[in-house]
Amino acid sequence: MKELKRLILEDFNNANISDFETNHSFVSSYDLSLSQKVVKHGMYSLQVSFNYGGWVKGNGAMYIKFKKKLVTEHMPQKLALWIHSDGNTPWLRATILDGNNERKIINLTAGNIRWNGWKYLDAELDQNWKLPLRLEQIYAVETN
Repeated sequence: MKELKRLILEDFNNANISDFETNHSFVSSYDLSLSQKVVKHGMYSLQVSFNYGGWVKGNGAMYIKFKKKLVTEHMPQKLALWIHSDGNTPWLRATILDGNNERKIINLTAGNIRWNGWKYLDAELDQNWKLPLRLEQIYAVETN
C-alpha cells in the first residue's frame, strides 16, 4: 500500500490575524483571534468567539476566509482539521475552489457539534476535481 503524505496548509504558528477575513452579513457577533490558551499543536490556534445574539438574518453563518492562497497541486484524498469545541458549536463546512474556479462545498460535520474538547475531522474529496485546489474558507452554520 502506498504511504500517504500529509500536506499542512496552515498550522497558525506563523500566522498573523490579518491573514484571515470574516464576513458579518449573516452573523454580526463573532470575532477571530490567534490563541495560545487552547492549542493542539505548536504555539497557536485560530479561535472563533461568538454568541447567538448576533444572528442578522436567515441561517447564521460565520466565515473564516483565507487571504493567503492555500493551494495544492496534488490531489488530496481528504480535507482534515482538528477542532476544539465547548459542546455548543454550529455545523462546520468548507469551500474549495478547483482548477476551473468552481466552488465545492465540503461538510465537515453532519450537524451541530455536541462534543467537548479536541476532535479530528476529515472529509473525503472527489478525486475527479480539476487541480489545483485552493481552500477558500471554513464556516460554521447555525440553522436553528
